[in-house]
Amino acid sequence: MSYTVRIAEARDIPRILDLISELRPVVDPFARHEWIYRVNPAGEALTFLAIEDSTGETAGMTSLFPWRMRVAGRPALAGLGGDNYVRPAHRRRGLAATMHAASRMALEGKRIAFVFGTPTDANATPLASAGTRDVTQVHRFVAPAALLTALRPSWRLGSAPGVSPAEALDPRYRVAVEACSDDG
Repeated sequence: MSYTVRIAEARDIPRILDLISELRPVVDPFARHEWIYRVNPAGEALTFLAIEDSTGETAGMTSLFPWRMRVAGRPALAGLGGDNYVRPAHRRRGLAATMHAASRMALEGKRIAFVFGTPTDANATPLASAGTRDVTQVHRFVAPAALLTALRPSWRLGSAPGVSPAEALDPRYRVAVEACSDDG
């Protein structure tokens, strides 16, 4: 069998939805696609599909979800790797590594500066085969949007009573919040 790996287009949404359904059977594929693939505040996902040449069957996919970060105090757009999946009938043919390599090559000239994520054990070897490497640890601090919206009018860092749970666990929390605030 031979395969073609390519960037997904709008006409491929049914293929992506089918794969999301298989990968995450307890998740509504339409809601996930709308949320993280289409209306992500940092931009639309960059998805790669592996298509079996003789049948046209979708064999697998991998996606990069844009994520705003700060690196050394400067804004950067990263790609959070996710939804990497190869259908069982097409496994052990190097498709995951091929899709990762294609996504890596596609970054040249794109707005995504680098890729990050926590790969599953099954995905570590394909990522390494595609030439990726660990260069640092990434710490993400996330506050629920509804909570931030509710607190924003009256709360500023340093004025809230007590210490937030995240700050108590890691003193870098305050630095991260200040760097990402409207004032920072």
